[in-house]
Amino acid sequence: MNSQELYLDIKENSSKKAFPHFKKLFLPYIQNKYTNNCKSTAEDYFANAFMKLLEKIQDNKLANYSNITGYFIMICKNDFVSQYKRNKVKYTPNYILEVENKLVDVVSYSQPELKKITLELLEKLPNQLKNISYKLFVEGKNHKEVAEELNIKYDHVRKYQHKALLFLREKIPANYQEYLFAA
Repeated sequence: MNSQELYLDIKENSSKKAFPHFKKLFLPYIQNKYTNNCKSTAEDYFANAFMKLLEKIQDNKLANYSNITGYFIMICKNDFVSQYKRNKVKYTPNYILEVENKLVDVVSYSQPELKKITLELLEKLPNQLKNISYKLFVEGKNHKEVAEELNIKYDHVRKYQHKALLFLREKIPANYQEYLFAA
């Protein structure tokens, strides 16, 4: 089904064909990217996102069908991020790990200009946040190792990592945003 057919099916037929198509297409993506392969959690995210998409289309708030799949992915990501920010996600999802791994790659091997910018930005962080960020992004340690080394809770390491990533997302120049934060 193309984007126009999906859009019309949702608009006119209450998604009889679109739902299974979207489920086949996106459930594995959501399961891998946002739920660390937990099928039941992925199904919940999928159902919530699909209902939001359905409401938008039926309320005529999404008039353009050309990027319906991209819009659906954005809904999934936004739902996940809001759950993560409210600490309802009790693990480090693949989405965060991908960004973290890219940062480790940047400061270790590649992108010398981005490495310089990232290290300068990390220097501007408050001491505890800077210390944890260096251990995660520069030394490449995992959350558990950092928590044990600094004698703090695992959840605190996650929260500090999240704050550091938000700071970096805000401060890193636009031309590097896509490399680090593309989802």
